[in-house]
Amino acid sequence: MTDHAERWTDVRTAIGTAMADKGWAQADLIRASGVSDYTIRKIVNGEPGNYRDSILAKVSKALWGDAHGITRILEGGEPSAGAGHEGEDSSDEVVVAILRSQRITDDQRDLLLTMYRGAVARTAGAKGSGSPIHGEHHGFG
Repeated sequence: MTDHAERWTDVRTAIGTAMADKGWAQADLIRASGVSDYTIRKIVNGEPGNYRDSILAKVSKALWGDAHGITRILEGGEPSAGAGHEGEDSSDEVVVAILRSQRITDDQRDLLLTMYRGAVARTAGAKGSGSPIHGEHHGFG
């Protein structure tokens, strides 16, 4: 089996796992992604093809909330952006932008920072790493 075919087997496995986690059938993925049933059937079965990036992005977004899941798998990675993936920094950037926003109250800012730090602490405990947001560094808290 070629490396390319193996990666499509990985796509099939990851999609199957994500659908099972969501309790979805193919019809649910078709509805959530807006991709045709024929194309979904091929992708779900891990059939290599010349799929448009926009199609893969729609399927990825429906399954993992991120447009690059299938692309990551085809590159040998994991479908969701976790530690060490490009999506991690973007989450931090969103939190930083919200914390710096003049449109939220001090109480809202404190609550968001507390929730974020708690999530980072739980993630760090599981992954052995932390986040670049520590409050003082960015001028909050």
